[in-house]
Amino acid sequence: MLEQDVIEPAIEPPEWISPMVIVPKAKGDIRLCVNMKYPNEAIQREHYPLPKIDTFLNKLRGAKFFSKLDITSAYHHVELHPDSRAITTFMSNRGLMRYKRLMFGINCAPEIFQRIMTEMLSGIEGVIVYIDDIIVSGKTLDEHNSRLQEVLHVLGENNAKLNKEKCLFGTDQLEILGFKVSASGISPSEEKISAIKNFRVPKTKEEVRSFLGLINFVGHFIPNMSTRTEALRKFVRGEVEVFGEDQLIAFNDLRFELSNTVRQLGFFDPEDSIELFVDASPVGLGAVLTQRNKQNVPRIISFASKGLTKAERVYPQTQREALAVVWAVEKFYHFLFGTVFTIFTDHKTLEYIFGGKHQQGKRACSRAEGWALRLQPYNFKIKHIPGPTNISDILSRLCAESQTPFDEPSEHFLCAIGEGMTAISLAEIKKETNKDETLCEVMKAIESQDWHPKLVRYSAFAKELGIIDGILVRNDRIVLPLALRLKALDIAHRGHPGIVTMRRILREKLWWPYMDHDVVDRIQKCIGCAAVRIDGPPEPMLRKSMPDRAWQEVAIDFFSAKEFSTFLVLVDYYSRFLKVVEMRGTNASKTIDVLEDIFAEQTYPETIRSDNGPPFNSEAFANYCVEKNIRLVRTIPYWPQMNGLVERQNQGILRALRIAKATNEDWRKALKNYVYMFNTTPHSMTGKAPLELMTGRPVKDLLPSLKTDPNLFRDEGIREQDLIEKTKGKIYALTNAVTRNCPILRSGIQ
Repeated sequence: MLEQDVIEPAIEPPEWISPMVIVPKAKGDIRLCVNMKYPNEAIQREHYPLPKIDTFLNKLRGAKFFSKLDITSAYHHVELHPDSRAITTFMSNRGLMRYKRLMFGINCAPEIFQRIMTEMLSGIEGVIVYIDDIIVSGKTLDEHNSRLQEVLHVLGENNAKLNKEKCLFGTDQLEILGFKVSASGISPSEEKISAIKNFRVPKTKEEVRSFLGLINFVGHFIPNMSTRTEALRKFVRGEVEVFGEDQLIAFNDLRFELSNTVRQLGFFDPEDSIELFVDASPVGLGAVLTQRNKQNVPRIISFASKGLTKAERVYPQTQREALAVVWAVEKFYHFLFGTVFTIFTDHKTLEYIFGGKHQQGKRACSRAEGWALRLQPYNFKIKHIPGPTNISDILSRLCAESQTPFDEPSEHFLCAIGEGMTAISLAEIKKETNKDETLCEVMKAIESQDWHPKLVRYSAFAKELGIIDGILVRNDRIVLPLALRLKALDIAHRGHPGIVTMRRILREKLWWPYMDHDVVDRIQKCIGCAAVRIDGPPEPMLRKSMPDRAWQEVAIDFFSAKEFSTFLVLVDYYSRFLKVVEMRGTNASKTIDVLEDIFAEQTYPETIRSDNGPPFNSEAFANYCVEKNIRLVRTIPYWPQMNGLVERQNQGILRALRIAKATNEDWRKALKNYVYMFNTTPHSMTGKAPLELMTGRPVKDLLPSLKTDPNLFRDEGIREQDLIEKTKGKIYALTNAVTRNCPILRSGIQ
């Protein structure tokens, strides 16, 4: 691009700097994409109108021969005035660059290029210009060739270069903007209704309900709709148990009627409002492009669906939904480019990913970030709608299978924890167990020892299963009925723990088949967890030995989050008990006051470990430790891993605060939930909850437990378990992580 004089180095101090992303193209080439979101808000547009579809198509009526010309790198043909180049400045690995030519991503680029091309070719008959596409038509071959030569001559005089691979010359039919133009007339292209024609027969009530929702959208154009849909509605209502012959006849009848309705309604008009409905299911993507006229009457313009490949099917649901948006917008490029439209989705998280909110202090996953940048040239709003009103739902469910991926494999959810969460009682478990058909059969099998093959998920643990007062148990854990599992997952996810921690929370008291899989699925659907997910830091090479008792040695550190507050974080090295206090100041005097309040509850520790921050390095704090007979150990400067226990907690606290902001929760309450979750969850090193080791008594939480014996607390093996886990971490770090050149640490000084 430097050699072609498209960009130039930005020398003077920039007023604007935008980030850059490289997007691979289909044939091995690349596209340079600059995120112009904020510059676009400052650019003044000239609002040159794109051609109306009626005028567009009328110029082609009666023509028998057509040619389609595509301009290579169309926008780069237009030079930017030097005064306008600064706003295009972007960061690259070779320093700041800026565009000398009109660029991909500027919101006014389509209308500027449309005006230039229209003025350039305005004197030639039978020519239609739609941004970078030029259509030449003629009633006879000689007329067509004459006009084509004139167009090519004008383009040559203006130094316009064509993309030979995308040009068509002298054809008798042409597809443009979703319409097939030929000598016989103009009609919607078969691609617009192929998604409907290729519908497979629905199998479940949910699929039939989605299909009826799509039918209802154009119901006022379908005669006798109530009568023709009755057989399907009987199946949905449960009056018919099996999708039989009557339902199949009704489905095919409505599918045929729907495809004909699209032919009647599918004319696109840029003057009408444009709506794009998108949806993703575990097997496919669906999209419906609609418009509303000035009387607010909707009409369907086009359908599209795509089956997911094997790789795409393992995407988390949010990634599939985000993929559906990008795929649908690029699928309907000729309708949407240069217009203003609204995207409707039943997945709330997409407002966060594609609405630009991910740039307000937070970062989306790299895949979502890349997809969001691909939509920068489009002017749209994204809105959330309830699932039952999403007319594209059925297209994503009944689509044909696909082997062609839309996007390359690479490395994104509003599931906030509900307010006013209530505990699960044993009486509630007993009631729901009696309603759960599977668990009732399991209890009968336990009594009769006659296990049906369909109960294999339980019969594998037959020797461990039992019944206590009408409740199914596996050893000392409750087997939770299906109706309560989602609630238990929500309770266990309070404070947004990770996968390993959440599994420990549930495994301590509950069990059901494939519980670990449900835990992973629950976390993947949580927008808060996904919004702040980062790679964990490498573990330190040297591991500290465990103290002899609780509150013998504690670690303290200040943690400051600009959007929230400053906190004093305190962790006990024996129990891992966590204490977080919001601070109004961080000088030595206020730090000592807060520690005095904490020590009044827990007594003074023998050792305090801290970094070299000003409060801890002050003479006042050192004198305080001497007065209270506390040994003060400061970490090596610029080596936070030496105080890694409390440093690691800072990451968890920041994660909880960011999740609270992403889900519009009270961050102080969210922080309390996180601290409570951490202190009541068995720790990965000790296998015991920090609060249990701190107080010497079992932890009672909202999840039910059979462990009610007050003498149940056992301390055996904790120290050995701690040493084993730390040794594993050391071995992993030595064999996998990058060893830092720190002779002091190598010598064993902690």
